[in-house]
Amino acid sequence: VTGGITVTGSSAFDIGDSDKLLLGDGDDLQIYHDGSNSHIANSTGALKLATESSGIAVSIGHTTSETTVNDNLTVTGAAAVGGNLTVTGTITASSTVALNDDVTLPHGKKIIFDSADTYIYANTDDPEDIILEPDGNVGIGTTAPNYQLEISHANGGSLGLHRADAGNAITDGEDLGVIYFGGDDDSADGTFNIGAKIMSEAVG
Repeated sequence: VTGGITVTGSSAFDIGDSDKLLLGDGDDLQIYHDGSNSHIANSTGALKLATESSGIAVSIGHTTSETTVNDNLTVTGAAAVGGNLTVTGTITASSTVALNDDVTLPHGKKIIFDSADTYIYANTDDPEDIILEPDGNVGIGTTAPNYQLEISHANGGSLGLHRADAGNAITDGEDLGVIYFGGDDDSADGTFNIGAKIMSEAVG
């Protein structure tokens, strides 16, 4: 056939199971149904599913069906997930991951950062960030904490201990908060022994 083909009728164009529609000089693209599954197989170059014009959507799957990617999935632009995202393997991020909702990890699972210059920010637009450095130091109001916990503010860092006992009056002598200082004992089981403490009591 050197020209076009026009097919009309209720069945249009019928090809039997496992009979293939071959495209390309080397039959590089094959479209067929094997009796159970439908296939679009490409043997040369990239298999591209695209639109001719920008702004036209490409839909894959049905609202009640599953879509499976059997190998690597690379997204060069933005990816939006409107429902739940379940990952049974590993997510590797080379750039920023923005989360607009909660992240739930099963019991015993971890978020691991394997780069020496990876940081966790609570809010990158706020100078009062909470930052967790790779060495374990935590900074509040500073992006370069020098201690395991460093609190920095232009008017002086502060640490507040608040007794949350709504509806009950606090009387003289009641504890308002305690800071403990101590270390492991000699049993090597990690038992915490109190060496000193700073305690505040209600007065007045």
